Amino acid sequence: DSHFDDDELWTLGDGQVVRVKYGNADGEYCKFPFLFSEKEYNSCTDAGRSDGFLWCSTTYNFDTDGKYGFCPHESLFTMGGNSDGQPCKFPFLFEGRSFDGCTTEGRQDGYRWCGTTEDYDRDKKFGFCPETAMSTVAGNSEGQPCVFPFIFLGNKYDS
Repeated sequence: DSHFDDDELWTLGDGQVVRVKYGNADGEYCKFPFLFSEKEYNSCTDAGRSDGFLWCSTTYNFDTDGKYGFCPHESLFTMGGNSDGQPCKFPFLFEGRSFDGCTTEGRQDGYRWCGTTEDYDRDKKFGFCPETAMSTVAGNSEGQPCVFPFIFLGNKYDS
């Protein structure tokens, strides 16, 4: 398997290529699979958290090493734009409409973006939403989080 991520880095092996933010391993890559509470994970998880943020271990054994970071999400940060990485502010106003999530409205290139203040129309502050480790990139649910397990053509998938 070869994998290509947003930072234009190729890797060989299993699992997703995800660079974490914050935690105690900021900027490192998730290690998939990883072990947490005696269970293996093949993707980012919110296990052990009450805030819903997805995270991963950057070593195989989180229980022993405790190295982790948060998987990309617009509630943590944005990229590009004019807001220096500030997180999205939901809901935000754009052209008089309220948005509760990232949107491609107003863009010809299809990039997902959000307002980083509650009123983009007034403040003109925005950032691009990071592709989340668990979001779709095409199809009829583009940008929506993946749900596991799911059944496709009669087969059950956990990752």
